[in-house]
Amino acid sequence: MSAVFHLSISELFTLKYVAFSSASLLVYDYLITLPPEVEYIWKAPWTAVKTGFLINRYGNLVGQIVIAYEQMGLLSHSSQKFCVGWFLYCTFFMLFSGESIRLIVIMRAWVIWGCTYRAGVWLFTLYLIYLFTVVGIACYLWEHGYGSALPPVDGVCVTVIPPYSWLLWFAVLLIDSIVLVVVYNGLCRTFKGSRAGTSPFIRLLVRDAILFYATSLFNSVFSMICWSAFRQDSRNFLQLVLSVPLLSVAGQRLVLNLRSLRTNPWTSRDVSRMIDQELAAMGNMRFWDPVDGSSEIGTTDFALETVDR
Repeated sequence: MSAVFHLSISELFTLKYVAFSSASLLVYDYLITLPPEVEYIWKAPWTAVKTGFLINRYGNLVGQIVIAYEQMGLLSHSSQKFCVGWFLYCTFFMLFSGESIRLIVIMRAWVIWGCTYRAGVWLFTLYLIYLFTVVGIACYLWEHGYGSALPPVDGVCVTVIPPYSWLLWFAVLLIDSIVLVVVYNGLCRTFKGSRAGTSPFIRLLVRDAILFYATSLFNSVFSMICWSAFRQDSRNFLQLVLSVPLLSVAGQRLVLNLRSLRTNPWTSRDVSRMIDQELAAMGNMRFWDPVDGSSEIGTTDFALETVDR
C-alpha cells in the first residue's frame, strides 16, 4: 500500500470509546424493545418482513458487538493476515447491515403503491442497479488496497481507504432519497382527498419514513466525510461503529412502531402477508408480460380495507 497512514493515539482512543458507546446503545435498545418484539414479532406468522427484521436485528447486534470487541483491542492478535480477514468481514457486514433493512423499506414502499406489478418491476430494477453499483464500488475498494491491511496497532486493525471510495455512500444516499420520494408520492396518490390520509397509521408511516431517511442521510454524509477527510487515519472506521448502528436502530424502530399501532385497521401483519401474497403472485408472471390495468395485482386503497386473514 503506497498511501501513508497517519496514526494518533488520541484518534485511536476516540475510535475505541465510540465503538464501546455504539455497542452499548444497540444492547440498550435491544433490551427496551424486547417486550414489543416478543408481542408483535415473535407471535406473528412468518412473513418476508418478519424474517428480514429478525435477520437485521440479531445480525447487527452480534456483528456490532464483535466489531466493538476488536476496536477496543480486546481481540488479542498481532497478525496482519487476521486483519485482512477482518476487513473482509467488515465489508460484508456493511452490506448486510444496510441492505437487510433497506429491503424492508423498499417492500413497504411497494405496498404503499398498492403492490402493483408495474411498481414492483420499477422498484426491483432500481434496486438491482443500485446493488450492482455498490458491489462494484466494494470490488474497487479491494482492488485498490482496502483489504491490504497494515500491521495491527495496539491490537486494532487499521487500513487506508482508497480515493473516491466515498462514492459508495453517495449511491446509498441516492437510493434512499428516491425511495423517500416514492413513498411520499405513493401516500399522496393513495390518500388524496380521503380522511384516511390523516389517520394515526398514515401519520406514523410519514413520521417513520422521515426519521429513517434523516438517519440514513446522516449515515451517508458522515461516511463520506470519514472516507475522504480521514481516509489515512484510524478515524476512517468511525462510520462503521457510529452511524451504522444508528441506522440499524432506526430501521428496527420503523418496523416495531408500525406493528404496535393498535388503531390501524390494516395491521402490519396484514401488510406483511400482502407482501408475501403479491411476491408469490409475481412469481407466476413473466417480466416481459404487458402491464396494463388488468395486470395490476394489488390495490391502491390498501389502507382503507382489511385483508382476509
